Amino acid sequence: MKKSVKPSDNPAFNTLITPKASKTITTLPDGTSVVLNADSKIIFNNDFSGATREVTLSGEAYFDVAHNPQKPFIIHTDKADIRVLGTVFNVKYYAEDGIFETSLIKGKVEVSLNDKSHKK
Repeated sequence: MKKSVKPSDNPAFNTLITPKASKTITTLPDGTSVVLNADSKIIFNNDFSGATREVTLSGEAYFDVAHNPQKPFIIHTDKADIRVLGTVFNVKYYAEDGIFETSLIKGKVEVSLNDKSHKK
């Protein structure tokens, strides 16, 4: 008899991909609003049950992060990590362009470049 797979039986990660010439708007499990730009991908945990709320981004996304000082929100890219507690900002990193940028709209962010982790 085959056992049915329940969400608790496997890693609970979602991958959201936006094709070229399109945008996707989504709300993450913690209430954070994300607008994923064209040709972009975000990977996130279904429930953010750990000590932090972490996502991995490839491409460009606008984040309106739900405020929760006990659980920092961290965005990982190949170039840098961005840590926030509750703020509004944009992150852009398309690997093929090699340009990383973040634009702060409201609040505070901490950016740590992966090749210069001692600098923030």
